Amino acid sequence: MRTLLGCLLLASAVAAQPQPGELAPDPGVELFVGAPVVASWEGLAGHAIVMDLWATWCAPCVATLPHMAALADSFATRDVQFLSVTDEPYETVRPFLEERTLAGWVGIDEDGSSREAYGVSGIPAVVLVYPDGRFGAVTHPDEVDAEVIEALLAGDSLAVRPALTGLTIRDQVEQMRATRPAVADGPPTFSASWAPEGARGGFRLNVEEGWLSANGGALVQLLTAAWASHYPFRSDPLGQGLRHRFVDAPDSLEWKAVDVEMNRPSLTRETFGAHLIAELGRTLGLEVRFENRPTVVYVLRQSPGRPLTLQPSGPPFGASSRGHVFSARGVTAAQLARALGGGLGHPVFDETGLEGTYAVTLELDPDVVDFEPSVMTWESVEGVRAGLLAETGLELAPEVRPVEWMVVRPANP
Repeated sequence: MRTLLGCLLLASAVAAQPQPGELAPDPGVELFVGAPVVASWEGLAGHAIVMDLWATWCAPCVATLPHMAALADSFATRDVQFLSVTDEPYETVRPFLEERTLAGWVGIDEDGSSREAYGVSGIPAVVLVYPDGRFGAVTHPDEVDAEVIEALLAGDSLAVRPALTGLTIRDQVEQMRATRPAVADGPPTFSASWAPEGARGGFRLNVEEGWLSANGGALVQLLTAAWASHYPFRSDPLGQGLRHRFVDAPDSLEWKAVDVEMNRPSLTRETFGAHLIAELGRTLGLEVRFENRPTVVYVLRQSPGRPLTLQPSGPPFGASSRGHVFSARGVTAAQLARALGGGLGHPVFDETGLEGTYAVTLELDPDVVDFEPSVMTWESVEGVRAGLLAETGLELAPEVRPVEWMVVRPANP
Protein backbone atom coordinates (compact mmCIF):
# COMPACT_ATOMS: atom_id res chain seq x y z
CA MET A 1 0.00 0.00 0.00
CA ARG A 2 1.16 3.50 -0.74
CA THR A 3 0.35 6.92 0.63
CA LEU A 4 0.76 10.07 -1.44
CA LEU A 5 0.85 13.38 0.36
CA GLY A 6 -1.16 15.91 -1.51
CA CYS A 7 -2.08 19.52 -0.94
CA LEU A 8 -1.41 20.75 2.55
CA LEU A 9 -4.21 22.19 4.64
CA LEU A 10 -2.64 25.00 6.64
CA ALA A 11 -3.08 24.77 10.37
CA SER A 12 -4.09 28.34 11.07
CA ALA A 13 -7.76 29.28 11.04
CA VAL A 14 -8.83 31.88 8.51
CA ALA A 15 -11.72 34.25 8.06
CA ALA A 16 -14.78 33.47 5.95
CA GLN A 17 -14.45 33.73 2.19
CA PRO A 18 -16.03 36.76 0.45
CA GLN A 19 -19.25 36.09 -1.45
CA PRO A 20 -19.14 36.32 -5.27
CA GLY A 21 -20.03 39.87 -6.32
CA GLU A 22 -18.79 41.48 -3.11
CA LEU A 23 -15.95 44.00 -3.22
CA ALA A 24 -12.68 42.05 -3.28
CA PRO A 25 -10.61 42.89 -0.16
CA ASP A 26 -7.06 44.21 -0.33
CA PRO A 27 -4.83 41.15 0.28
CA GLY A 28 -2.27 43.26 2.09
CA VAL A 29 0.79 42.00 0.20
CA GLU A 30 3.89 43.75 1.57
CA LEU A 31 6.11 43.55 -1.54
CA PHE A 32 5.66 42.90 -5.25
CA VAL A 33 8.76 41.68 -7.09
CA GLY A 34 8.91 42.53 -10.80
CA ALA A 35 6.24 45.22 -10.44
CA PRO A 36 6.55 48.93 -11.29
CA VAL A 37 8.34 51.11 -8.75
CA VAL A 38 5.01 51.94 -7.10
CA ALA A 39 2.59 49.01 -7.04
CA SER A 40 -0.59 48.83 -4.98
CA TRP A 41 -3.88 46.97 -4.91
CA GLU A 42 -5.72 50.23 -5.65
CA GLY A 43 -3.48 50.74 -8.67
CA LEU A 44 -4.89 47.55 -10.23
CA ALA A 45 -8.37 49.05 -10.59
CA GLY A 46 -9.78 48.28 -14.02
CA HIS A 47 -7.74 45.10 -14.37
CA ALA A 48 -8.94 41.56 -13.88
CA ILE A 49 -6.76 39.88 -11.24
CA VAL A 50 -5.59 36.27 -11.16
CA MET A 51 -3.81 35.73 -7.83
CA ASP A 52 -2.04 32.38 -7.45
CA LEU A 53 -1.32 31.48 -3.80
CA TRP A 54 1.69 29.16 -3.67
CA ALA A 55 4.95 28.31 -1.85
CA THR A 56 8.36 26.97 -2.85
CA TRP A 57 7.95 23.94 -0.55
CA CYS A 58 4.54 22.92 -1.95
CA ALA A 59 5.00 20.34 -4.74
CA PRO A 60 1.43 20.67 -6.12
CA CYS A 61 1.99 24.45 -6.25
CA VAL A 62 5.33 24.16 -8.05
CA ALA A 63 3.84 21.68 -10.52
CA THR A 64 1.19 24.23 -11.61
CA LEU A 65 3.54 27.22 -11.95
CA PRO A 66 4.41 26.61 -15.64
CA HIS A 67 0.69 26.44 -16.49
CA MET A 68 0.02 29.76 -14.77
CA ALA A 69 3.12 31.39 -16.34
CA ALA A 70 1.99 30.30 -19.81
CA LEU A 71 -1.46 31.81 -19.23
CA ALA A 72 0.10 35.07 -18.05
CA ASP A 73 2.24 35.21 -21.18
CA SER A 74 -0.74 34.61 -23.47
CA PHE A 75 -2.70 37.48 -21.83
CA ALA A 76 0.27 39.87 -21.57
CA THR A 77 -1.42 42.51 -23.77
CA ARG A 78 -4.82 42.31 -22.04
CA ASP A 79 -6.18 44.09 -18.97
CA VAL A 80 -5.45 41.23 -16.61
CA GLN A 81 -2.77 41.18 -13.92
CA PHE A 82 -1.33 37.89 -12.69
CA LEU A 83 0.04 37.76 -9.14
CA SER A 84 2.04 34.86 -7.67
CA VAL A 85 1.80 35.33 -3.90
CA THR A 86 3.71 33.38 -1.22
CA ASP A 87 4.00 33.84 2.55
CA GLU A 88 7.72 33.08 2.47
CA PRO A 89 10.44 35.72 2.94
CA TYR A 90 12.12 37.13 -0.16
CA GLU A 91 15.45 35.57 0.90
CA THR A 92 13.80 32.15 0.49
CA VAL A 93 12.06 32.95 -2.78
CA ARG A 94 14.91 34.77 -4.55
CA PRO A 95 17.03 31.69 -5.48
CA PHE A 96 13.83 29.95 -6.62
CA LEU A 97 13.04 32.86 -8.96
CA GLU A 98 16.52 32.69 -10.49
CA GLU A 99 15.64 29.29 -12.00
CA ARG A 100 11.92 29.66 -12.84
CA THR A 101 9.52 32.08 -14.49
CA LEU A 102 6.37 32.77 -12.48
CA ALA A 103 3.11 34.37 -13.54
CA GLY A 104 3.14 38.17 -13.37
CA TRP A 105 4.29 39.96 -10.25
CA VAL A 106 5.62 37.87 -7.39
CA GLY A 107 4.03 38.89 -4.09
CA ILE A 108 5.78 38.49 -0.72
CA ASP A 109 3.13 38.21 2.01
CA GLU A 110 4.93 37.00 5.13
CA ASP A 111 2.00 37.52 7.51
CA GLY A 112 -0.38 35.46 5.34
CA SER A 113 -2.89 38.30 5.07
CA SER A 114 -3.86 37.31 1.51
CA ARG A 115 -5.01 33.86 2.63
CA GLU A 116 -6.79 35.43 5.59
CA ALA A 117 -8.55 37.99 3.38
CA TYR A 118 -9.92 35.34 1.01
CA GLY A 119 -10.67 32.53 3.47
CA VAL A 120 -8.06 30.22 1.96
CA SER A 121 -6.98 27.41 4.28
CA GLY A 122 -4.62 25.58 1.92
CA ILE A 123 -2.59 25.84 -1.24
CA PRO A 124 -2.39 25.87 -4.22
CA ALA A 125 -5.36 28.16 -4.73
CA VAL A 126 -6.20 30.91 -7.22
CA VAL A 127 -8.25 34.02 -6.39
CA LEU A 128 -10.17 35.53 -9.32
CA VAL A 129 -11.25 39.21 -9.24
CA TYR A 130 -13.32 41.02 -11.91
CA PRO A 131 -12.03 44.27 -13.50
CA ASP A 132 -14.62 46.29 -11.53
CA GLY A 133 -13.16 44.99 -8.25
CA ARG A 134 -15.80 42.35 -7.48
CA PHE A 135 -14.73 39.02 -6.03
CA GLY A 136 -15.25 36.14 -8.46
CA ALA A 137 -14.08 32.83 -7.00
CA VAL A 138 -11.36 30.80 -5.32
CA THR A 139 -10.40 27.71 -7.28
CA HIS A 140 -7.52 25.37 -8.09
CA PRO A 141 -4.93 26.44 -10.71
CA ASP A 142 -5.90 23.49 -12.92
CA GLU A 143 -9.40 25.03 -13.25
CA VAL A 144 -8.07 28.29 -14.69
CA ASP A 145 -7.73 28.42 -18.48
CA ALA A 146 -8.10 30.96 -21.27
CA GLU A 147 -11.88 30.56 -21.35
CA VAL A 148 -12.15 31.32 -17.63
CA ILE A 149 -9.99 34.44 -17.97
CA GLU A 150 -12.03 35.68 -20.94
CA ALA A 151 -15.17 35.29 -18.80
CA LEU A 152 -13.46 37.18 -15.97
CA LEU A 153 -12.55 40.05 -18.31
CA ALA A 154 -16.11 40.17 -19.67
CA GLY A 155 -17.66 40.16 -16.19
CA ASP A 156 -19.48 36.88 -16.88
CA SER A 157 -20.17 34.12 -14.36
CA LEU A 158 -17.22 31.78 -13.79
CA ALA A 159 -17.58 28.09 -14.58
CA VAL A 160 -15.00 26.89 -12.06
CA ARG A 161 -15.28 24.45 -9.19
CA PRO A 162 -14.68 25.95 -5.75
CA ALA A 163 -11.41 24.74 -4.28
CA LEU A 164 -11.57 22.80 -1.02
CA THR A 165 -8.72 25.07 -0.01
CA GLY A 166 -11.13 27.98 -0.34
CA LEU A 167 -13.11 26.70 2.65
CA THR A 168 -12.29 27.60 6.21
CA ILE A 169 -11.46 24.80 8.64
CA ARG A 170 -14.87 25.40 10.24
CA ASP A 171 -16.57 25.09 6.83
CA GLN A 172 -14.86 21.76 6.24
CA VAL A 173 -15.97 20.43 9.63
CA GLU A 174 -19.54 21.56 8.92
CA GLN A 175 -19.46 19.82 5.55
CA MET A 176 -18.40 16.58 7.24
CA ARG A 177 -21.18 16.91 9.80
CA ALA A 178 -23.74 17.57 7.06
CA THR A 179 -22.88 14.25 5.44
CA ARG A 180 -22.90 12.31 8.73
CA PRO A 181 -24.50 8.87 8.14
CA ALA A 182 -27.65 7.97 10.05
CA VAL A 183 -25.94 5.05 11.78
CA ALA A 184 -23.75 7.51 13.72
CA ASP A 185 -26.77 8.85 15.61
CA GLY A 186 -28.45 5.49 16.19
CA PRO A 187 -28.00 2.78 18.83
CA PRO A 188 -24.79 0.70 19.08
CA THR A 189 -24.78 -1.71 16.16
CA PHE A 190 -22.61 -3.72 13.79
CA SER A 191 -23.55 -5.38 10.52
CA ALA A 192 -21.42 -6.49 7.57
CA SER A 193 -22.23 -8.36 4.36
CA TRP A 194 -20.77 -8.83 0.90
CA ALA A 195 -22.04 -6.25 -1.57
CA PRO A 196 -23.58 -7.34 -4.90
CA GLU A 197 -21.12 -8.48 -7.55
CA GLY A 198 -19.61 -5.54 -9.40
CA ALA A 199 -20.60 -2.98 -6.75
CA ARG A 200 -18.18 -0.07 -6.38
CA GLY A 201 -18.58 2.48 -3.63
CA GLY A 202 -16.70 3.85 -0.66
CA PHE A 203 -16.84 4.33 3.06
CA ARG A 204 -16.82 7.02 5.73
CA LEU A 205 -15.56 6.57 9.26
CA ASN A 206 -14.90 8.64 12.35
CA VAL A 207 -12.49 6.95 14.73
CA GLU A 208 -13.05 9.50 17.49
CA GLU A 209 -16.82 8.89 17.54
CA GLY A 210 -16.61 5.18 16.75
CA TRP A 211 -18.75 4.92 13.59
CA LEU A 212 -18.29 3.56 10.08
CA SER A 213 -20.58 3.44 7.06
CA ALA A 214 -19.54 1.54 3.91
CA ASN A 215 -21.62 1.04 0.77
CA GLY A 216 -19.76 -1.16 -1.70
CA GLY A 217 -16.39 -0.29 -0.19
CA ALA A 218 -13.37 -2.41 -1.13
CA LEU A 219 -12.62 -4.94 1.64
CA VAL A 220 -8.85 -4.50 1.70
CA GLN A 221 -9.10 -0.71 1.70
CA LEU A 222 -11.50 -0.91 4.63
CA LEU A 223 -9.22 -3.27 6.56
CA THR A 224 -6.27 -1.03 5.78
CA ALA A 225 -8.10 2.03 7.11
CA ALA A 226 -8.88 0.13 10.31
CA TRP A 227 -5.26 -0.93 10.58
CA ALA A 228 -4.04 2.62 9.99
CA SER A 229 -6.31 3.98 12.74
CA HIS A 230 -4.95 1.38 15.14
CA TYR A 231 -1.33 1.44 14.07
CA PRO A 232 -0.01 4.29 16.27
CA PHE A 233 -1.01 2.28 19.32
CA ARG A 234 0.40 -1.07 18.17
CA SER A 235 3.82 -2.36 19.12
CA ASP A 236 6.32 -0.70 16.79
CA PRO A 237 9.67 -2.43 17.40
CA LEU A 238 11.32 -0.48 14.58
CA GLY A 239 10.33 2.83 16.16
CA GLN A 240 9.40 4.43 12.86
CA GLY A 241 5.62 4.89 12.94
CA LEU A 242 5.61 3.93 9.25
CA ARG A 243 2.72 5.06 7.05
CA HIS A 244 2.83 1.96 4.84
CA ARG A 245 0.31 -0.83 4.90
CA PHE A 246 1.56 -4.00 3.23
CA VAL A 247 -1.32 -6.40 2.61
CA ASP A 248 -1.23 -10.01 1.42
CA ALA A 249 -4.70 -11.01 0.20
CA PRO A 250 -5.82 -13.37 -2.58
CA ASP A 251 -7.09 -11.78 -5.80
CA SER A 252 -10.60 -12.99 -4.99
CA LEU A 253 -10.65 -10.70 -1.91
CA GLU A 254 -8.49 -7.78 -3.05
CA TRP A 255 -11.34 -5.65 -4.47
CA LYS A 256 -14.34 -7.57 -3.16
CA ALA A 257 -16.95 -5.04 -2.03
CA VAL A 258 -18.67 -4.95 1.36
CA ASP A 259 -21.56 -3.12 3.00
CA VAL A 260 -20.90 -2.24 6.64
CA GLU A 261 -22.74 -0.25 9.31
CA MET A 262 -21.01 0.18 12.64
CA ASN A 263 -21.72 2.43 15.62
CA ARG A 264 -19.64 1.78 18.73
CA PRO A 265 -19.36 5.12 20.57
CA SER A 266 -17.86 3.38 23.59
CA LEU A 267 -14.70 2.49 21.65
CA THR A 268 -11.58 4.57 22.10
CA ARG A 269 -9.16 5.55 19.38
CA GLU A 270 -6.82 2.87 20.71
CA THR A 271 -9.42 0.10 20.34
CA PHE A 272 -11.43 1.14 17.27
CA GLY A 273 -9.21 -0.46 14.61
CA ALA A 274 -8.69 -3.78 16.37
CA HIS A 275 -12.41 -4.09 17.10
CA LEU A 276 -13.38 -3.36 13.49
CA ILE A 277 -10.87 -5.87 12.08
CA ALA A 278 -12.05 -8.57 14.50
CA GLU A 279 -15.74 -7.94 13.74
CA LEU A 280 -15.18 -7.95 9.97
CA GLY A 281 -13.24 -11.20 10.22
CA ARG A 282 -15.91 -12.89 12.37
CA THR A 283 -18.90 -11.68 10.34
CA LEU A 284 -17.45 -12.24 6.85
CA GLY A 285 -15.60 -15.46 7.63
CA LEU A 286 -12.07 -14.13 7.30
CA GLU A 287 -8.77 -14.82 9.02
CA VAL A 288 -6.77 -11.60 9.53
CA ARG A 289 -3.33 -11.85 11.10
CA PHE A 290 -0.19 -9.74 11.29
CA GLU A 291 3.34 -10.99 10.70
CA ASN A 292 6.79 -9.55 10.08
CA ARG A 293 8.26 -10.39 6.67
CA PRO A 294 11.57 -9.52 5.00
CA THR A 295 10.77 -6.51 2.78
CA VAL A 296 12.77 -4.12 0.60
CA VAL A 297 13.11 -0.80 2.45
CA TYR A 298 15.32 2.27 2.16
CA VAL A 299 17.51 3.81 4.85
CA LEU A 300 18.00 7.59 4.93
CA ARG A 301 21.61 8.40 5.87
CA GLN A 302 24.18 11.14 5.52
CA SER A 303 26.38 10.19 2.60
CA PRO A 304 30.05 9.68 3.55
CA GLY A 305 32.33 12.24 1.94
CA ARG A 306 29.49 14.50 0.77
CA PRO A 307 28.64 17.84 2.37
CA LEU A 308 25.19 18.10 3.92
CA THR A 309 23.24 20.85 2.15
CA LEU A 310 19.85 20.62 3.86
CA GLN A 311 18.25 24.03 4.41
CA PRO A 312 16.94 24.75 7.94
CA SER A 313 13.24 25.62 7.96
CA GLY A 314 10.68 26.44 10.61
CA PRO A 315 6.90 25.89 10.55
CA PRO A 316 4.42 25.45 9.04
CA PHE A 317 5.02 21.74 8.50
CA GLY A 318 4.17 20.44 5.04
CA ALA A 319 5.19 17.66 2.66
CA SER A 320 3.86 16.68 -0.75
CA SER A 321 4.73 14.86 -3.96
CA ARG A 322 3.25 15.33 -7.40
CA GLY A 323 4.50 14.42 -10.85
CA HIS A 324 8.28 14.86 -10.79
CA VAL A 325 8.36 17.26 -7.80
CA PHE A 326 8.82 16.39 -4.12
CA SER A 327 8.84 19.06 -1.45
CA ALA A 328 8.83 19.33 2.32
CA ARG A 329 9.10 22.16 4.77
CA GLY A 330 9.49 22.35 8.55
CA VAL A 331 10.17 18.59 8.75
CA THR A 332 12.43 16.60 11.03
CA ALA A 333 14.62 13.95 9.46
CA ALA A 334 12.16 11.27 10.62
CA GLN A 335 9.24 13.15 9.03
CA LEU A 336 11.26 13.57 5.83
CA ALA A 337 11.89 9.82 5.78
CA ARG A 338 8.17 9.07 6.14
CA ALA A 339 7.26 11.59 3.42
CA LEU A 340 9.82 10.12 1.03
CA GLY A 341 8.51 6.66 1.83
CA GLY A 342 5.00 7.79 0.96
CA GLY A 343 6.15 8.98 -2.44
CA LEU A 344 8.30 5.93 -3.17
CA GLY A 345 5.84 3.33 -1.94
CA HIS A 346 8.52 1.73 0.26
CA PRO A 347 9.28 2.23 3.96
CA VAL A 348 12.13 4.67 4.60
CA PHE A 349 13.96 4.53 7.94
CA ASP A 350 15.69 7.58 9.37
CA GLU A 351 19.26 6.89 10.45
CA THR A 352 20.66 10.35 9.77
CA GLY A 353 21.13 11.33 13.40
CA LEU A 354 20.01 14.84 12.45
CA GLU A 355 18.12 17.21 14.73
CA GLY A 356 16.11 20.31 13.88
CA THR A 357 13.68 20.91 11.02
CA TYR A 358 14.47 21.38 7.34
CA ALA A 359 13.14 22.27 3.89
CA VAL A 360 13.71 20.10 0.81
CA THR A 361 12.54 20.67 -2.77
CA LEU A 362 13.41 18.13 -5.46
CA GLU A 363 12.43 19.06 -9.00
CA LEU A 364 13.49 15.87 -10.76
CA ASP A 365 13.73 14.72 -14.36
CA PRO A 366 10.11 14.44 -15.63
CA ASP A 367 11.20 11.80 -18.16
CA VAL A 368 12.35 9.55 -15.32
CA VAL A 369 10.40 10.36 -12.15
CA ASP A 370 6.63 10.22 -11.69
CA PHE A 371 5.14 10.12 -8.18
CA GLU A 372 1.58 9.63 -9.46
CA PRO A 373 1.33 5.87 -10.24
CA SER A 374 0.37 3.50 -7.42
CA VAL A 375 3.71 1.72 -7.88
CA MET A 376 6.82 3.64 -8.93
CA THR A 377 9.15 2.06 -11.47
CA TRP A 378 12.72 1.14 -10.57
CA GLU A 379 13.91 4.00 -12.82
CA SER A 380 11.73 6.50 -10.92
CA VAL A 381 13.03 5.35 -7.55
CA GLU A 382 16.61 5.60 -8.78
CA GLY A 383 15.87 9.10 -10.08
CA VAL A 384 14.63 10.17 -6.64
CA ARG A 385 17.69 8.67 -4.97
CA ALA A 386 20.07 10.47 -7.33
CA GLY A 387 18.23 13.79 -6.98
CA LEU A 388 18.13 13.61 -3.18
CA LEU A 389 21.86 12.85 -2.99
CA ALA A 390 22.76 15.69 -5.35
CA GLU A 391 20.53 18.29 -3.66
CA THR A 392 20.96 17.42 0.02
CA GLY A 393 23.90 15.07 0.56
CA LEU A 394 21.51 12.42 1.92
CA GLU A 395 21.38 8.93 0.48
CA LEU A 396 18.62 6.33 0.33
CA ALA A 397 20.29 2.96 0.78
CA PRO A 398 18.20 -0.14 -0.15
CA GLU A 399 18.10 -2.93 2.43
CA VAL A 400 15.95 -5.91 3.34
CA ARG A 401 14.39 -5.60 6.81
CA PRO A 402 11.42 -7.12 8.66
CA VAL A 403 8.22 -5.13 8.11
CA GLU A 404 4.74 -5.85 9.45
CA TRP A 405 2.23 -7.20 6.92
CA MET A 406 -1.49 -7.80 7.23
CA VAL A 407 -2.42 -11.25 5.90
CA VAL A 408 -6.05 -11.81 4.88
CA ARG A 409 -7.43 -15.26 4.06
CA PRO A 410 -10.86 -16.96 3.99
CA ALA A 411 -11.31 -18.64 7.38
CA ASN A 412 -12.59 -21.82 5.67
CA PRO A 413 -11.04 -21.93 2.18
